[in-house]
Amino acid sequence: MSGYMIVTLVLVLVWLSIGVVLSIVMARRGHLGVGWGALGAMLGPLAVVAAMGTARHEKEEQPAVVVPTLALGGPVDVVVGIDGSPECRMAVQRVVSLFGRRLGRLCLATVVPYEDVPAHTDSALAELHRRGRLSGVIGTGEELLHGPPAQALAEFAQSGGYHILAVGSRGKGLSKSIVGSTATALAANSPVPVLIVGPQPAVVSAAA
Repeated sequence: MSGYMIVTLVLVLVWLSIGVVLSIVMARRGHLGVGWGALGAMLGPLAVVAAMGTARHEKEEQPAVVVPTLALGGPVDVVVGIDGSPECRMAVQRVVSLFGRRLGRLCLATVVPYEDVPAHTDSALAELHRRGRLSGVIGTGEELLHGPPAQALAEFAQSGGYHILAVGSRGKGLSKSIVGSTATALAANSPVPVLIVGPQPAVVSAAA
């Protein structure tokens, strides 16, 4: 094998490695990992520079109110994470059945990557609207969040003054790559008590 071929092979491996690493790192930060992986494989170190610039602007992305949340008069304010999974649908039902007339505010929140992926965002919003209609609770709010699901939900629940954050035990869609981890991370680190709902009875964690 000639020296030229060896150098070329090394460069290709380095470029591909940058793509893989960038995909993992950016996905964990709440970005579209596949897109950043492809960019890293094509641009190599230049993609890393672009990723660093993008990361500096993450905090500028604010929650978007889709449907305003109305106070119902009860003492317990609850946020439910929505991702389209059977468990998240069960979480809405469980919250309504558990708290009933004690509900103050009920807000459903979905999380999408920082990058606007129209097809995924439209699907997430459609599921958010569907769960809101089927909740049976008048005044249910809807919020669109960006970033890592666990972090985005926890920060929103805390900043909004909610008392409980309810999530399904398993996720679906783009968030599935970090699930297992989403419910676990929330139970371990959320400053707001977490209600984890699966096919079986729910578990409530104490606030961190």
